[in-house]
Amino acid sequence: MKIAPLLKHLPLAFLLTATLAASACFEPLRIEISDETPPTFILQGGGGSAVGGVSVREYPAEQPPLYLWATGARGSSLSLSYFHPTKIKYGERIADWGQDKPADGSTPPPLMEGKTYQVIFSLFDGESRAAVFTIRNGKVVQQEEKRD
Repeated sequence: MKIAPLLKHLPLAFLLTATLAASACFEPLRIEISDETPPTFILQGGGGSAVGGVSVREYPAEQPPLYLWATGARGSSLSLSYFHPTKIKYGERIADWGQDKPADGSTPPPLMEGKTYQVIFSLFDGESRAAVFTIRNGKVVQQEEKRD
């Protein structure tokens, strides 16, 4: 068996192996929520996407929905990384972002014991991701991830 003909396919084999290995490492966007109040929303995976807005509302949503906190990009979006989580704390200002709710720019209301909420992340790829959580015994309890 001659090795020379096999060597010409080596670059292609390396490229395919590297591509498969890299794609196996990347995960779709996941939302985790810390258990303290106010909660920190932790976005894992989803590299290549960018967050353009975050809102928190009571859940299930009334009509019209009651948004407690809504903030969005005015200058730059938040790029998501496969390797480093993106953390956003409820009510905290994000550099280059404006706050839409409360409209006066004040601190949003505290999250209430026994109530259920939904956090929604608007992405620049035209989609959104959401997670539902409840405040129980002073802690945040996350429910299954929801698409909105």
